[in-house]
Amino acid sequence: MFFTASKIAFLLAQPSTLTVVVIVAGLLALAAGLRRTGRVLSGIGLTLLLVLALTPVGPLLLIELENRFPIPATDAPAPAGIVVLGGFTDARMASARGIVGLGEGASAVFEVAELAKRFPEVPIVLSGGSNALISKADASEAELMKRLFVAVGVAPERLILEDGSRTTWENAVATRDLVKPAPGARWWLVTTAFHMPRAIASFRAAGWTGIVARPAAYATTGRVGLRPPMLWGAMSADMAVKEWLGILGYRLTGRASELRPAP
Repeated sequence: MFFTASKIAFLLAQPSTLTVVVIVAGLLALAAGLRRTGRVLSGIGLTLLLVLALTPVGPLLLIELENRFPIPATDAPAPAGIVVLGGFTDARMASARGIVGLGEGASAVFEVAELAKRFPEVPIVLSGGSNALISKADASEAELMKRLFVAVGVAPERLILEDGSRTTWENAVATRDLVKPAPGARWWLVTTAFHMPRAIASFRAAGWTGIVARPAAYATTGRVGLRPPMLWGAMSADMAVKEWLGILGYRLTGRASELRPAP
C-alpha cells in the first residue's frame, strides 16, 4: 500500500506535472466560459513554467541534496562491505530489447567497479527488486546490476543479491536482514548523490549504526551556471522535490531517522 501511494504521490506532486495540470485546468475553464478563473489558472501555470525554465530553483534544490555527504577519502580504510542501491538500470529496456538499459546515475557502474578493485576482499551487496507500479520486469534491478558489474570485471562470487525490495526503506530492511551487519560495522552505501540523504536516513532508521555514505553519479557540478536551465530546470526540480517529499513522508511514517541527515 505504501509503495503504491508513494508512487502516485510523487507523480502528482512533481512540479512539471503540477504546471501542466494548472495550465490545462485554466484552458478548460476558459473553454467553459469561466474567463476570470481561466485567466488566473493559466497565469499561475505559465508563471510556474517560466520559473522552472528560467530560474535556478530546481538545480539549487538538487545541489543542496548532492552536497550533503562528501565522498570518503581515497585513503579511507576498507569498509566491512558495500551496499549498492538500484535505480540506474532500466528494466523495461531489458524486457523489450534483451539488454541492460541505463538511466540516471549510470556512471555509478564504473565507480563501483573502481571500489571493487580498491577493496578486493570486500563483499558487494546489490539491492533492488522491481520498482514498476504497473508493468512487471523480467529481471530485478539486482540481477541487472550484477550483469553490468560482471561485464566490467567484478568477480560474480563477490556479488550478493537482494532482489525483493521495491523502496529505499525496503532496501535498508531487506539488506540488513540478509547480511546482518555487526553493530557499528562500517558499511559503505552507494547510490546517486541526490538520493543519498533519503537513503542514509532510511538505513539509519533500520538500525545500520555504522552506515557511511559513498555518493556516486552526480547530476550537478555543485554550483549554478549563468545559462537558463530550460528543460533541465523542470527535470532537476522533479528529481529534487521527489527526494524532499520522500524524506518527509519517510520521517512521518518512521522510515527515516531525521529530516536533514548529515555525516
